[in-house]
Amino acid sequence: MTKLLRALSIALLLFVGVHLNAQHPRMVLMEEFTSSTCGPCAVYKPNVDEFAKTDNVVTVTYHQDYPAEGDPYNVLDATSNRTRHDYYGLQSIPHVFIDGKEANIASAAAIASAAQADLKSTSPLLITVTEDRSATPYKVNVVVRNDGTDALAGKVLQVMVVNYYSDLSKYPAVLNNPYTQYNTFDYCFLKAFPTIAGTTTSFPGNGTEQKYNFTYNPGADKNLWSGYYVVAFIQDPTTKTVYQAGTDFESITRKVAIQSDDPVYQITPRSKSIKKTFTLSNDMAVPQTASVALAYTSTVPSTWTQPTVSAPTVSIPPKSTVSVSVDFDVSTAGGSMFNSLVVTPTSGGISIPTKVDFGYVAENTKVCVLTQSLGDTPGDAYTQIAALAGYRNEVAPIPAKFDIFSELSSMQFDAVIVPIDFAHRTAYVTDEFASITRSLFESGTRMFFQGDAAFSNAMYSGNPSVQWDNFFSNLGITGIKTYPPLARFTQSGNTITPKTFGIKGTTGDPIGDKISLNVNTGTSSIDFYTEDLTYTSGVNSIMPIFSYSDVAASTAGIRLETDNARAVILGFNIDGIGAVSSRSVLYQKIMSWLVAKPDLSIQVTSADTLEFGTVEVKQAKTMTAVFQNTGLAPLTISDIQLPSSSGYTLTWLNNQITLPFTIAAGAKQNINLSLTANTEGELSGMATVISNAQSAIASAGASTFYIHANASTSQSVNDALSSDGALSVHLSPNPVVSSARLELSNNTAVARVVEARLVDERGTLVQTLLTNETLNPGTRSLPLDVRALASGSYRLMLRSATSAVSLPIIVTK
Repeated sequence: MTKLLRALSIALLLFVGVHLNAQHPRMVLMEEFTSSTCGPCAVYKPNVDEFAKTDNVVTVTYHQDYPAEGDPYNVLDATSNRTRHDYYGLQSIPHVFIDGKEANIASAAAIASAAQADLKSTSPLLITVTEDRSATPYKVNVVVRNDGTDALAGKVLQVMVVNYYSDLSKYPAVLNNPYTQYNTFDYCFLKAFPTIAGTTTSFPGNGTEQKYNFTYNPGADKNLWSGYYVVAFIQDPTTKTVYQAGTDFESITRKVAIQSDDPVYQITPRSKSIKKTFTLSNDMAVPQTASVALAYTSTVPSTWTQPTVSAPTVSIPPKSTVSVSVDFDVSTAGGSMFNSLVVTPTSGGISIPTKVDFGYVAENTKVCVLTQSLGDTPGDAYTQIAALAGYRNEVAPIPAKFDIFSELSSMQFDAVIVPIDFAHRTAYVTDEFASITRSLFESGTRMFFQGDAAFSNAMYSGNPSVQWDNFFSNLGITGIKTYPPLARFTQSGNTITPKTFGIKGTTGDPIGDKISLNVNTGTSSIDFYTEDLTYTSGVNSIMPIFSYSDVAASTAGIRLETDNARAVILGFNIDGIGAVSSRSVLYQKIMSWLVAKPDLSIQVTSADTLEFGTVEVKQAKTMTAVFQNTGLAPLTISDIQLPSSSGYTLTWLNNQITLPFTIAAGAKQNINLSLTANTEGELSGMATVISNAQSAIASAGASTFYIHANASTSQSVNDALSSDGALSVHLSPNPVVSSARLELSNNTAVARVVEARLVDERGTLVQTLLTNETLNPGTRSLPLDVRALASGSYRLMLRSATSAVSLPIIVTK
């Protein structure tokens, strides 16, 4: 079989109740009980399928006839499937047993944990299965060897035919069954020898062998009998313990390995053609042909192209490799593309598809909608938000997986949407997903949770996820429960009838104001469950935004905010609202509040400098910087760090304002700064403002502006020299009445490209003297005409790429 995990090192262990000399690697038996008409079974199915690919694991899946009839593998042999179901005393599905003991199926890792001890152990038993398919009926030979010192008496040998995989998406019994929840089937039970009761026997020890022969004819339905093989296992009928398993699967399978040198998940620039190359390896001694395809039709923006494979069929020589690529175009729109490349041998035997996942997200995409897996349709939340003004084609569906978010850790989203529903509840209530969500929120990501009873069923009843419980508790939510009066459906047999219920918004709330809607008027089958939220007032500024019309004092939704993040949590699904326009309005209000962020604009005398102009030594001069909140949420200024120097003293005069202080959206705050020069010369420095401004987040919450001044002991200065001595300026006379002679000097041995400008006290340009001109070594003279200028203080600035000098100029009339 294709295996995802390698069994751990073999340890010598003794079976409980018998004394055996273990010698052979343990083959673990996993038995799954499910039905294609069972919604929760469909949710857990990927976990079971993933673990089934583990080395030394043999899997048999028994299909049942409930919650609805029509599962094709149950119809094939309902009696045998039910017999194994009743053998374990089951009354519900899904369930999984590992070597006869029930396992937790919340994740593939949970199943692996249940199997770990057996995978580490060895067995005195060795089961060898072979088949002769040269003629019908096929001949099956099972050899059981016991190398232990003790005989195993009264045990049962089970021998079964199992189908590896079938895609029945177009099979009439599946296609026409309204209760079908999945249409691909793995490891399905087909037939038992001689019956499902097995063969009761004993197995003498000390290296003895027992041989068993069976025959069978394959079924006529090639859809159900599409890739079959034989498994065998030995079980204690009293304790249900399985001692060993075996199969002929490996001897009749064909597979191709896939490798890619590029990162599996990548952030891609926009307007780019993608060509992702994969290497296909044939490790067998015979040539293979294989089909190459993508598993899904990707959810990509309409302006992107759908990914295609370069070669739908390949031929691979023995012990050789070939390359194929997946190609698509990324447009100017944001979004994502996640898919799986599937390579399936077509050259005989049981074809084992090999799959590798990959994905791309366009840089700077604004919104992430979390999904359960790569093939999931993101649903109504994706469709609605992607159509909103400001978010059109700026939404990326991303599966909630650790490896994906690890690879894409540098992505920054305006918001992450978590559309939890009852059918997919197990995907979202795991510690893995809770950890991803918590990390995003604590890093400042805005989050929107809309759910139903999935929250309470998994987090606040039974065995809640510790990560989820801690996360919501830290937010200030003390409970999420299904409120009894909020049973939003009636059920008669397999028929579910939704009951309409009302949602009322909180008056004056930025989200809830003027909202009055009926839910359960949509078409989704998952909108029939609701929750009542309880919370601690005053924690994280929690505010109730919705209640249920028919339940007094209920809370159907809340909003909250921490120092740098916001969240909206609903106890119902918006897609239960029938009118598309009403859903759009609600999404727009939620997103507008959710992503509203403050921003800081610092208005000074020039682009980035608060210019004090000419100042006299020991004389204070005051200038004003204007802080404006250009964002849509309150701006908090937590600190203003002023530069310090022995050459000057800079102080903040806003004694009436205490740090931290808040500036409302759109409002301004004047910040008065006083500078006193201690020595002559050019004075400069950088001030740092710490805030929650959106533009400052990338710089650890810091925004900056500069201060500049020229200090002298009198108002008459004729010469100035740059700090590195490279440039100097001389003006005579100064003060100037109408004109003066200006000398610009390059004191180095190489020519420099310079500019010379005259600015007023506020740093505003009043005259350009030189622009990108070459100043050779030596001095260049030019006239300065100030007849058009008003009396006052000005500053002549001479700059090159690495040096700068300025000279205060006084104009008098």
